[in-house]
Amino acid sequence: MDLKLYYAPSTRAGRVRWLLEELGVAHTIVRVDPKAKRDDFLAVSPLGKVPVLAIDGQVMLESTAMLLFIADRFSLGGLAPAIDSPLRVPYLQWHAYVPITIEPPVLDLYKQQDDAAKAATRETALRALRVLDDAFADGREYLLGDFSAVDCAAGQVVGWARGAAILDEVPRLRDYGRRIAARDAYKRSRAD
Repeated sequence: MDLKLYYAPSTRAGRVRWLLEELGVAHTIVRVDPKAKRDDFLAVSPLGKVPVLAIDGQVMLESTAMLLFIADRFSLGGLAPAIDSPLRVPYLQWHAYVPITIEPPVLDLYKQQDDAAKAATRETALRALRVLDDAFADGREYLLGDFSAVDCAAGQVVGWARGAAILDEVPRLRDYGRRIAARDAYKRSRAD
């Protein structure tokens, strides 16, 4: 299988690269500058966004779909619960919750200029993060207990929340972020 990841640092492409590193899956990284809007990249990604994953020439545009596909396709790596596992429900829930509910307000914190708007966005982000934080109330290390593909999505967003300086109010997520950052595959995926 030929996997080609169109990638730019500090984007959602990082979570896909990280999962590929966790699984030791051979892939090619194609570095792009999404701001350049080059015709050759727009031919692959009509919106000019990363990540893009080309799978034997077939193009996939959404990072969540990529994580689900890769984890299922390379299931011997053990990073996706089996389709009939009771863990499949929270696995799919967190895969949707992270990009739909947590990411928008966390990323908006980097854009807000007005103090009142920033405070409101911060509270929205913290409400969403607290739900994730509560998942660790039982002392688990990762979202499903053992590390899984969904930790690539959640771990990246927790890193963005750390950069936005809002993790002190969600201490279990702060600790989770430290565990994530200590993973060898995480480090390899961000070595550049």
